Amino acid sequence: MAAQARSADPRIEEVFASVPREAFLGPGPWTVFAGEGRFETPSADPSYI
Repeated sequence: MAAQARSADPRIEEVFASVPREAFLGPGPWTVFAGEGRFETPSADPSYI
């Protein structure tokens, strides 16, 4: 996200790296949007996100 926003502030990346992504999600499995497509994760295993 920091790269997409063209941010040079390393604190943004550090904050996102310090919080597990699954902390922001409800229970899985999850729908993942990638490019122009989407797919459902096979399970609620956080390694899929």
